[in-house]
Amino acid sequence: AIETLRRIEDPGQQRRLLAIIAEDVRRLDRLISDISDASRVDAELSRTATELVDVAPILATLADIHAATLATGEPPLVLDAPESGLVVRGVADRLVQVLRNLIANARSFSPPGGRIMLAARETGGEVEITVEDEGPGIPEARREHIFDRFYSERPEGERFG
Repeated sequence: AIETLRRIEDPGQQRRLLAIIAEDVRRLDRLISDISDASRVDAELSRTATELVDVAPILATLADIHAATLATGEPPLVLDAPESGLVVRGVADRLVQVLRNLIANARSFSPPGGRIMLAARETGGEVEITVEDEGPGIPEARREHIFDRFYSERPEGERFG
């Protein structure tokens, strides 16, 4: 787009190309930040001792934050979890980060009028946490990749949406 911009004389087309360039710069900045954050988290996790963490109050706090920052038309979050007793071994700050990412993802893929379900329960000595939205979901054939670092189901050309 930068090379093309030099040859375009129409101001309207120039503005469109500049908008595309600006969006590409933002996308690349996010990608670089994500890679940097992932490297930092990996380094931190290798040095950080895990501890017992009750995730129930964390979930309640995240639900409260979601409700407080909910914009008109965005999906509400419904929490289905006990008030305490959901103890896992982990790093509290990292658990919060993962849950925030999952909720943000659900928020961005939920259709108008949809809702987000955040549920947690203890089952068989393990804690199961689910974040569900009413968006299109991930195609069955691609689900094996969802835990690959930086994997996304967003189309490559998706912009301004």
